[in-house]
Amino acid sequence: MTPSLGWLVALAASYPWLLAGDLLGDLLAPWHLLVFLPGLLLSTPLLRLRPWQALLFAACLGLAYESRRPLPHGSAAFVLMALAAVLQANRHLLVRRRAHLVAAAANLAACALVVPLASLDHGVVGWGAWLWALPVQAAFAGLLGLVLHPLAGSFQAALLDRAGFPQLAEP
Repeated sequence: MTPSLGWLVALAASYPWLLAGDLLGDLLAPWHLLVFLPGLLLSTPLLRLRPWQALLFAACLGLAYESRRPLPHGSAAFVLMALAAVLQANRHLLVRRRAHLVAAAANLAACALVVPLASLDHGVVGWGAWLWALPVQAAFAGLLGLVLHPLAGSFQAALLDRAGFPQLAEP
């Protein structure tokens, strides 16, 4: 397969996890917990994608995540593209044995930047509610990243291996 389609295969490998996150989010809706997975899904494909592919993958992943949420258009895509640029510059952190911690931190950071935008855009809750809700949402996103990265990362890696996209060599 041509190396320029790696971002599309990575997006296809991430979509079932986004769907599972939507279904789990529907179950957790009474407790007002958001299941945020895009930061977690970003980390494993970055080891196989070139920088321009990583940005394209992050933008499409953000737009796919936004499609079912009341977020300002392009906000999640922009945050994930910035996160992909940071992780791409520090790719050595993803290669080490503690890649699941980096994935959890990436998911926590992306959640902390994206989730408040939903309330600002639609005025759902005031700033007083976010003083306690944002740390809870971010901690929940970090916990999800820590727990689900071994499963999601191995699923994405297996599909990318099957499609013939090897891990890029260290620069």
